[in-house]
Amino acid sequence: VRQLDRWLDSMRSPAGYAGPVAHWWQNCLQYTGAGLDWRYEGIIQGYLTLYRNTGGRAWLAKARRAGDDLVQGQLAGGNFRCSNFEANPYPGGTPHEAACDVGLLALAQVLKEARDPAWSRYAGAAERNLKAFLLGGLWRPEGGFFSNDPHSALFVLNKAATIVEVLFAWAELSGETRLYEEYGLPSLASILANQVRAPGRLLDGAFDQGAQAGKAAGAYYPYYNARCIPALLTGYRWTRQARYLDAARAGMGFLLRMRLPDGSFPQVIYHNQKVNRYPQWVAGAGDILRAMDLLEQQDTRVDQEPTRQWLFRGLDG
Repeated sequence: VRQLDRWLDSMRSPAGYAGPVAHWWQNCLQYTGAGLDWRYEGIIQGYLTLYRNTGGRAWLAKARRAGDDLVQGQLAGGNFRCSNFEANPYPGGTPHEAACDVGLLALAQVLKEARDPAWSRYAGAAERNLKAFLLGGLWRPEGGFFSNDPHSALFVLNKAATIVEVLFAWAELSGETRLYEEYGLPSLASILANQVRAPGRLLDGAFDQGAQAGKAAGAYYPYYNARCIPALLTGYRWTRQARYLDAARAGMGFLLRMRLPDGSFPQVIYHNQKVNRYPQWVAGAGDILRAMDLLEQQDTRVDQEPTRQWLFRGLDG
């Protein structure tokens, strides 16, 4: 952890955490400055976890420093600068802005519980983005889902799931439950409608990458499947309806069937069961481990060790 922390410090620029982006669809080496995208979700949540587990104020200070990057990088309309990941330096990236909100709200929750008035600064930034961009720009009331961007009707499951996490975190922090009920639960229904349910088959439990005009993409990415699971578990916590927990467990069942002997995962599995193993995202396995951990909190036994070891073997130096 300390080695990773040192590396993160080495990647800081005046505007925040910087560096090139290697992605499935596009590699960005032209822009290598600060990116206010989903890297901040992991950075803030990681430092908050270290703070909770150790009580070390230095970890909380680093979480707040990351939160300050987002607050200072927020535009007048609620978007964040350079939030488009592989398409940086453009704003308006999905699920990246929602992921920033997840981090900001987690930080606000910790500070509010500590009676630190600074919590409202971070919560306010998340609220502006949530209401102006996520609800104001991405919600499609005719379909009951969040679109990939303000100009399309493409529904991408893992991106919508991240927005559901924002809505749940906002409800917990603010007590404003209406937004989760009006937008979060319909979004979860759309996610469930695009999950494969075929008991005994390889793809049972898989979440499709996306759908448009009722046509599914027919591609199932283990990493993105894992990012759907936390949102489903918020639905279970909210309603106690077993269908959300069952869907999360089925999704994990698919992931475990696709896990390779070394603990890693293929990049994508297609509807015809063709498997593409490369490239494999090492750090991305952290999100898969997070989904495993959350399910274990719901009395679902998952063997994390092979994937944890795969992650450790990817540590540089």
